[in-house]
Amino acid sequence: MNKKIISRVANVEPHREGYGFGLGVAVRTDPGLAAVPGNVGEYSWNGAYGTGFFADPQAKLVVVFGTAAPGELRKYYREQIQNLVYGAMTR
Repeated sequence: MNKKIISRVANVEPHREGYGFGLGVAVRTDPGLAAVPGNVGEYSWNGAYGTGFFADPQAKLVVVFGTAAPGELRKYYREQIQNLVYGAMTR
């Protein structure tokens, strides 16, 4: 029997549409769907109260951050951190 794992990442954090799961982390699987910059293959995990990390092998980038944000505010900060980091990068 062939079963597909349904990703619900975007149900919790809408800016992360196009992510699935692999080896215990969220993985960007589809280009052009997420509201945050990054490349297919980028992986991440978010912890409690706004902590988290993301790694983008194609961009040679790893970011670890810690915030103390209550409730829905932490989702806003996570999105902004990723936008700020990619926005500050130059090629």
